[in-house]
Amino acid sequence: MQYCEGAAYNLVSHEIKDASKLEVSNAVTNSGVASKMGAAVDKHHKHVAEERYQRDKRRALQRFNKTSHLKEMMDGRHHDYDVVTGESFYGRNPKFRAPSRLQRAPTTWDRLAASGPVYSGTIAGKRGATSKAA
Repeated sequence: MQYCEGAAYNLVSHEIKDASKLEVSNAVTNSGVASKMGAAVDKHHKHVAEERYQRDKRRALQRFNKTSHLKEMMDGRHHDYDVVTGESFYGRNPKFRAPSRLQRAPTTWDRLAASGPVYSGTIAGKRGATSKAA
């Protein structure tokens, strides 16, 4: 009964008897209201997580979509036959397949090689421990 409102103030005249007990009583009363906010908070967190998931998924697909391999798959060039006429691109009397104008995405090694040499200096002519003049 220490949290009852009757011990904190007079119910009839509303005069405060003990301010500290009234504070504790209000805190206990408000804790029930705060616990009901949990569902709204969970709903908000779920919404934010869903948006973040959709954003990350969209970004991943956009990165993957830039590759020529996926583009050819989506355009139907990965088949061994013409999907309209059914003629084969291989074997006897193959149908001509127009070359793709798409560039394959460069591999990591190709990008590294295209960036230029890492060390452009030369060690020839420098005196060191392995030089004949040393």
